[in-house]
Amino acid sequence: MAHEMAHVMIYQDCKNDKEYFAKYRQVEELYDSLKGISGYADKIKSGNDALAEAFVRVRNGEEVSPVIKRLVESYYGKWRKKQ
Repeated sequence: MAHEMAHVMIYQDCKNDKEYFAKYRQVEELYDSLKGISGYADKIKSGNDALAEAFVRVRNGEEVSPVIKRLVESYYGKWRKKQ
């Protein structure tokens, strides 16, 4: 569920198709920085899925590289999982 939530959250500020597609392309270009975050994202070579997988890992308190943590924080903002 959190993975799908991450997809919605990343595009919630887009006001039209042009903004959505511009951000989509931007996130797709992040794939190389996120490579290895999950087998699923690597199989389809998707920056959008890799970023969503990274979001879930950070949200769950899993260990990720500082680069991945910074990407998650820059795209999703600071947040914390409520107990």
